[in-house]
Formats: sequence, C-alpha cells, structure tokens
Amino acid sequence: METAILTRINRTSTLFALWTIQAVFTFAWLALLPSSSGSFSAARLGLMGFAGALALASAALWKQSHTANWPAQPGPDWLHNLAYLLALLACLLPPSLILVLRALGQTTSFTYSAYATRLTPLAAWFSLAGLEWGLATLLAQKNTLLKQLAAQRALFRASLLMLLLAAGLATLMIITRWGLTPTRDGSFGAPPTPVLEWQLALAILAGALGAFLLPRLPLKRLDLVLFLLIYLGTLTLWLTDPLIPGFFATPPRAPNYEPYPFSDGLIYAQYAQSALVGEGLRWPDIPTRPMYVSLLVWMHALAGQSYTGIITLQTLWLACFPAVLYLLGRELGSRPLGLMLALLAALRDMTTNHAAPFALNYSYSKLYFSETPTALLLALFTLLALRWIKARKPAWYPLMMGGLLGAATLIRLQSAVLLAPLALVTIFPLWKMRRGEWLRGLALMTLGLVLMLTPWLARNYRAAGGLVVDNPISQSMVLAWRWSGNEGRDLPPQQPGESTAQFTSRLTSAALGYLRREPGRILGGAANHFFNNLRTSLLILPIRDELSGPGELIWPEHAFWQTGAHSLPLTVFYLLLFCLGLGAAWSSLGWAGLLPLGLSLGYHAWTALFLSSGDRFLIPIDWSWMLYDAWGLLVLARLALIGLRADDPEWMVAIHNGENAASVGKIPAWGQIPLTAALILLGGASLPLSEIVFPKIFPAQVSATGALSPQTGELLLHGRAIYPRYYEAGDGEPGSAKQGYGASPEARLVFWLSGPRAGLVILPLEAAPGFFPHTAEVWVVGGMEGEALRARLVQVSLDGKLAQYEATR
Repeated sequence: METAILTRINRTSTLFALWTIQAVFTFAWLALLPSSSGSFSAARLGLMGFAGALALASAALWKQSHTANWPAQPGPDWLHNLAYLLALLACLLPPSLILVLRALGQTTSFTYSAYATRLTPLAAWFSLAGLEWGLATLLAQKNTLLKQLAAQRALFRASLLMLLLAAGLATLMIITRWGLTPTRDGSFGAPPTPVLEWQLALAILAGALGAFLLPRLPLKRLDLVLFLLIYLGTLTLWLTDPLIPGFFATPPRAPNYEPYPFSDGLIYAQYAQSALVGEGLRWPDIPTRPMYVSLLVWMHALAGQSYTGIITLQTLWLACFPAVLYLLGRELGSRPLGLMLALLAALRDMTTNHAAPFALNYSYSKLYFSETPTALLLALFTLLALRWIKARKPAWYPLMMGGLLGAATLIRLQSAVLLAPLALVTIFPLWKMRRGEWLRGLALMTLGLVLMLTPWLARNYRAAGGLVVDNPISQSMVLAWRWSGNEGRDLPPQQPGESTAQFTSRLTSAALGYLRREPGRILGGAANHFFNNLRTSLLILPIRDELSGPGELIWPEHAFWQTGAHSLPLTVFYLLLFCLGLGAAWSSLGWAGLLPLGLSLGYHAWTALFLSSGDRFLIPIDWSWMLYDAWGLLVLARLALIGLRADDPEWMVAIHNGENAASVGKIPAWGQIPLTAALILLGGASLPLSEIVFPKIFPAQVSATGALSPQTGELLLHGRAIYPRYYEAGDGEPGSAKQGYGASPEARLVFWLSGPRAGLVILPLEAAPGFFPHTAEVWVVGGMEGEALRARLVQVSLDGKLAQYEATR
C-alpha cells in the first residue's frame, strides 16, 4: 500500500516538473518570436506573463507535492473524472484552434496567422499537459485498462481485417486509377454534402451522454419515447430552418416572387399538376419516379399550390428518416449509436439547405426530389431486414419488406437490386439453422415487390403496349446513350407508330449490343464509377480546401467538398474510422452487422452500370457509411474515456445490445398474409388512382373567339399556367441551357401549361406582367418553336380577375 502511494506521489511530482520545464520553454519561445516593431507588444507581454504564471504555478505544485500536506489518497471520483475530461479537452482543443487560425490566415486576413503564431507556444503547453495528465491517469489504473482493452480484442482483430481489405481496395484503385479518373462517359460526381466538424463533435457528445444517461433512465418503451423525441426534434429543426433558394428551388422572381421547383423537381411537378387538372400523369406518358410523383399529387391535393406548404407537408413524413435511423443504429449497435446517426442525418439536411445557393447536384428534404424519400424507405427496409435476421418472424413480415422495397423501386428503380445483396449477406447466418425460413422469406419479399409493382405495370401495359416500369428517357435511353460512347448520336429517337414498350426494348437491345462489342470499355467505365461511389461515400466527412471566414465553421459559404480538395492524413483517418466501425459491427453481429454495407455496395454497383456516381446519387444509401463512421467515432470515444472512474466500468461499451442467436417464438398464422398483400396492392394502386380521381377541368377542344382566334400555323390552347417566371433580357437560370430558362437576349415570361395539351410556353414581354398568378387559367395563342410554344397572346383569369398580354415584337 505504501509503495503504491509513493508511486502515485512520484508520478504526480514528475508531472508537475514537466509542466514547469514546458512553461519555461513556452516563455522563451514567446520571447524569441520575431517582432516587426523591435519591441514586445502589450499582447505579447500578456502571453509571456501568462506563461510565466504557468511556470510558477507548476513549480509551486511540484514543491507542494513533496510535502506532508500533499494528499496520499486519490480524490473523489467526480473530481478525478472532471480533471480527466479537462485533460482531454486541453489535448484536443488548442491544436484545433491553431489549425483554424492558420486556415483563416491563408484566405481571410494575415491577422489570423499572427494570432496563430503567438498562441502556438501556449497551445503546445496545454496540449502536452493534457496528454501527460491523461497518460498518467491511465498508468495509475493500468490493470483496469489492460482488462478493458483485452475485452475488445475481437473488435481490434476485426477492425484490422477490415483495414487490410480496405488497403487492398485502395491499392487496386491506385494501380487502375478506378474511382480517381474523372471521365466524360456519364456523370462522374463529387462527394455529397458532408457533415461538418461541429456536427461530428456534437454527435460524439450526444453518443457519450447517451451511453452514460440512457441506461439510468427507468422509462418503459424508451425506444418509442426516443423515436418520438427525435422525430419532433427533427421536425422542429427542419421547419424552423427556412428554405434557402438555389438551383433546384429557384429564387423568387417576378411576377409572383415565390420559390418554384426546377430541373428534375420541375419535371415531377409537371406530371403531378397534370393529374390535378384531370389529365392523368400526362397519359399515355410513363412518368419517371412514379411513386414520388403520385405522392406529390396527393400532397398538392391536401396542401394546395404553395411550394412552402407542400414542403411543410413533405417534412411531416420525411422527418421520420432520422428517427428510423435511430432505430436502425439501436438494432445494430446501441442507443448511443442510434442517437449519433439520427443527429448527423438531421444536421446534414440543414447543411445542404445552407449550401443550396452555391452547391451542385444536391438533394435534401426541401426539394421535390426523390433521394430522401428513397433513403427513408431503404433505411426502414434495412431495419426490418435486421430484425428478420435476428429472430424468426411471421410470414407477413418479409412480405411487407418486399412491399417497402417495391415502393422504393417505384421512386428509384435501382432499389430493386437490393434483394440480391440481402440474399447474399443473409445466407451466411441463416442457411445452416433456418434454411427453409430464409428461402421462404426471400420468396415472400419477391412477391411483395411484385405486388407493389403490379398496378403500375398494368397501367403502363395499357399506356405503352408492354411492361415498362419507368420512363425510357430516364432509364433505357440514358443507358444506351452512355454505353454507346458517342452520346447516342447513332440512336434514332422514338419513331412514329413505335410504342413506348417497343422504344424501350430497342434502346435496351442497343445497349446490350454496345456491351457485346466493347465490354472492356463499358465495364471499365462502370468500375471507375463504382470506385468513385466508394471514394465519395467515404468523404461524407469533411475535407476543406480553405476557410473563407469564421462563420464557415458553422455553415458552409462555398462548396469545399466539390472543389477536389485532398488531404491524405484526413482520408487515411476517415478510412481508419470507417474500418473501426466495420470491425465493431462484425465483432458484435457477424454478417448481420455488414448488411448496410452490402446493400450500399449493391446500390452503388447498379448506379455505376449507368455510368453515374457521386453527388446526390449517393443520398439514398450513404447513410450506411455514416452509420459505420458514427460507430467508429463511438468506439474511439469509449477508448478515449476509458480513464474515467465509474461504478460500472462497462457503461461505455455501446457496441452490442443483445444476443446474436435467433430467438424462436410462436409465429402468428399465415392468415395475416392476405391483409398484408391487400395493403401492398392498395399502396401500388395509389399511383393509377391518382390519375382517375381528379375530374377533367379543361375541354380537349377550344373554341376561338375574338382576339383569341389563331392565325395560320398557330394553336389555341387552354389550361393552367404553372410556375410562371419572368426573365429580363440576358437573364436566365444560372447553369441552365434549357429552352426558355437559359440565358437569352430576349426578355420573356416562361411557364408550363398544364391541360389537354401540356407543354412549355414562352411569351416575349418587355416588362414583367402585373397579374399572372401561379395556377391561373390561361388561353394561349401561338406557334411551336422547338419543344416550346412561342405565344403571341395570353389571356389570364383567376378569381374573376382577367388580364391579357401580347408578345413584344
């Protein structure tokens, strides 16, 4: 006992002696820094005085540690833990501050570099002092430390294995340049909007607090309570963060100064607006992303025509996404992991909103885009799949999983491919003990997928003359164009009398012909995009090229993730973090822990076949990479906090939440299958139903009277004006070359006509119209110019008010 006390006193005395020597060195370092004036400034003298005070205080503590008054026994646990936490902060925060100041000094003001130079000596003292205190604390409880590290031996072995596999893939990328060579054969994208540094720190704090507090909460149905709290918190965050217009939700313009959807969101909205006036989803056209288009129809029917109103209604259900991720993290690892994952997902959505004015090819909850709805469905599918792996489930359960996957397929077609990686990953844990259940489950999932697709396929069979799932332009044509290698210049467009099904079949045959002739080029391009998907998914954590100002630490002020910025140390750290998360998943749950990764690889492979990668193509599934990053951070946090004292030394474990073995219980009767199948069919039937429940508003034939009489070669159209935008001469939507919307020397009003004959209308006008509401009833007279109608005269009517505008000559 006496030897232990003397060892502790000697260790503390040595620590204070080191601090004294380091403080003297810090004082000298500050004194020797060059000065432009030849004398010490007041700020320099203040810093030197502080260093001198540190030296005197450390020396006094060193002297006091040799006296009889120095306590021989350790202090209370709370004081020990507080000192240890302060040591960790002292080790981490000062170097971070110096890095931020130096980054600001390179781009903003030399003053920041001067601050960094003068504060570096003190930052070094605090960082070393914190590190030394932490190491001394760990040495003082060496036996406990060794026991806890030994308990994680399986985790470390698994993480090392994952790191070796990742190193092999990285070597292959370096040798082949796959994923590192941007090409023109498709869409070779940058990383998606990342989570920011403060968000990572907040997630770590939330995970650590959750690991400490949640086991002490005596609440029943704790997961339900947390699910609801996360949902309500996400809803509050997203609704109170107002829409920041960008390329996909354009800034308010005359005549109505409202945000309107653009690009893909405008296409989806055009289909939805067609259904609202009784013309179906532009029948007999095959809309792309049909499930999301149908959702837009019903949301417009409930919330009206305000873009803000639709986004509010959309947020009510998309805010479930972080809450579902909480349940997924809980199912995989622990409640703290779920909290971290949910928080990162909710905050990243807000980051994307703030980056909208300058980012490219992004997607988040405030757009009429399909990526976040798909992410919600795939996360829910993964959650149910994990529960199916862990324990026997009734027959309706995998049937419902197939229905969810079918709904995701009707939003993003490549979701259907996830049945393959699910079967591959689950065969290892289920084949030996639950072979029959595994086969039956996969069959029921396939049935659920087919049931969800059947109503839509039946609709398209009537409209297109064959079994077509999605718009051929967005799928088959893109595939044929990109595989052709010449942007499809030898592919004739849809011919007169050629049905959509025949056109799709011709495009698919052409694509397969290109593959037979040049398999090396096409498969090599797909491999390049696949590895780019892996690389850019890894960079969901930030790598900055610069800091344009202190405020950019809170919200981005330029799209640094799309500048091609590189940092080898950060990339290696992110890879280590990801592999640590994978190792924790494997050591805890075996193959089930790798299910999110397997689904992600399958999704990325299908996307890569279309020669697409990066950017918003990752959003539906990149939460899986965020999950392993969060798991790796949680393991690191546990290792960093291992020096804390607690009654239960395992309160930081947060890596495993139960037995891996499948529990066998009473399985409900098969009689629930018909009800589940009926619900799935009803969900699929909501798509064609959205075409028939709204009555026709405008007649197919329009009678010409007075000024509305068309001249030779002109048309008279009647319908609803959607999203009118006015552009002055030389103006247009930045970055767009679309007819009507791209920059043009002509001042013009542009809107979409929704009605029996839908299409784009361009009305040349010298000044913005004073009255031209969104969804106004219009009569348009003009002639076709390319894909648009160039109007000569437009008459506008809404709520009894009438206006007429003639084209400027």
